[in-house]
Amino acid sequence: AGSARRRTSSSSLPCSRNSACATSGPSTVTTSTLSVNVATSIYAKAVAALLEAGQHWERKSEAVARDASLRFLAYTGLIDRDWALSRCSLAPEQQRVIQVTEAVIAKTKSFQWLADYQGLEVIEHAGTAIAQDGDACLRTPYDDCVLVMPTRARFTVGNTMLRFGRIES
Repeated sequence: AGSARRRTSSSSLPCSRNSACATSGPSTVTTSTLSVNVATSIYAKAVAALLEAGQHWERKSEAVARDASLRFLAYTGLIDRDWALSRCSLAPEQQRVIQVTEAVIAKTKSFQWLADYQGLEVIEHAGTAIAQDGDACLRTPYDDCVLVMPTRARFTVGNTMLRFGRIES
């Protein structure tokens, strides 16, 4: 079937010979924000992917999202690897896998962080106090605990405030 090309709003993404961009449902690649939305594929009824690229207000988040999307599409064979890597602007970093072990839910309206956590902080010792929720003190459950997506905005009782994560080796 050779090499296929799918047109996008501002450029074309060369598909690999193996995939030929085969989908049976709506598929979108937008190069200005590089969002990838594959609603349905020939391999499954529904497919979804979520890419976390950093804090929304950080300028670097756009480059991280673009590069990660290009590298992902190249890795899966959906686009040509050389083409994708030639458009990446950031050097690849050493990857870490963080296994989310539990979510922390606000039990009271007086939930309060004990420090200014932004996310992905690694807390060295188990039992370190990180928040106060009413009369309860929230402590890290294990050594080298990663704080994943701590909520900084307004919240209500029952909202997820944080996820604990463990770095896999």
